Amino acid sequence: MTINATDPVSVDGTDRRGRDDFRRRVNRMVRRIPELGIFSTLVLLVGVFSIGAANFRTVDSYTSILTVAANVGIVALGCGFLMISGEFDISVGSVYLIATLFFAQMANAGLIPPLAFLVTLVLCAVIGLVNGLITVNLRIPSFIVTLAAMMFYRGLHIILTRGFSVSYKADKEFLEMVAGITFSLMRNTVIWWILLAIILQVVLAKTRYGNWVLATGGDAQAARNSGVPVSRVKVINFALCSLLAGFAGAANMARFLTSQSQLGMGMEFEAITAAVIGGTLLMGGKGSMVGAVLGAIFVSVIRSGLIFFGYSSYIYMPVTGIILMLAVIINRGFSNFRLLQFQRSDA
Repeated sequence: MTINATDPVSVDGTDRRGRDDFRRRVNRMVRRIPELGIFSTLVLLVGVFSIGAANFRTVDSYTSILTVAANVGIVALGCGFLMISGEFDISVGSVYLIATLFFAQMANAGLIPPLAFLVTLVLCAVIGLVNGLITVNLRIPSFIVTLAAMMFYRGLHIILTRGFSVSYKADKEFLEMVAGITFSLMRNTVIWWILLAIILQVVLAKTRYGNWVLATGGDAQAARNSGVPVSRVKVINFALCSLLAGFAGAANMARFLTSQSQLGMGMEFEAITAAVIGGTLLMGGKGSMVGAVLGAIFVSVIRSGLIFFGYSSYIYMPVTGIILMLAVIINRGFSNFRLLQFQRSDA
């Protein structure tokens, strides 16, 4: 019996047509649900840690992981949204820090906590606005602008506090509403985080502004030629990024009731790592808030899992660095991935 090269069954008996159809289905699924990869990896990771460490598979452990993830995740939402539009902000850790000081000082001075919280958010948004205006109008790379901002605001905190911590002494009822414990070790920040993620995901995927953000990050010049206000989009996203960092910082007062100079140190890298792990491209034009949420949970699981396995907390940063590098490599591969063209015959 002779088997032609054009037959759907190859010489080794493999149904090549079925195999090609399977590849196409997988391809379409990955393109339709890009977060599937990080979700699968996260489930696998949780499974490994749960099997290897008995203390990991408890309600308190899981809710604690969510609380830590929310703290980083709120910042990651802003970083991810900004990165999709093609820019970076590495000052978010310092904005997170200075927000705790703004909020504590105003509340301690007699301003009612809800108003102090609102003013803090406005001030943080202004910080991002200034970063965006400098980046866009003076054409200075956002990495340089926000690096300067990172050093400035952390240094400003040290100057204003003289290196000492500042305790929150005002009414704590508002803090309980913002970031009090809801269940087990889970705080209200988890709820705020999920709500913000849903809102931003809808904006990104279902609104014209979301299309502008994606177009700006994908090809700024082409977007500009199509009538997209590229500069305005970037400035707004800078303001949003700092506002969310300020929200996370001010809400953090419910946990520690103090503002000290070490707060937020390294958070910018954790937030960017979470966004990149979740599928946000470093060069912009692609990403989602769902991915940023999963990335933040992934980072939090790594941190907690290493501790439960008995490793020093110092190992967390090098491990996170390795994960970030792997995520960048994988993202670069996906960005260059194109729909495969299948032929009837193999070479």
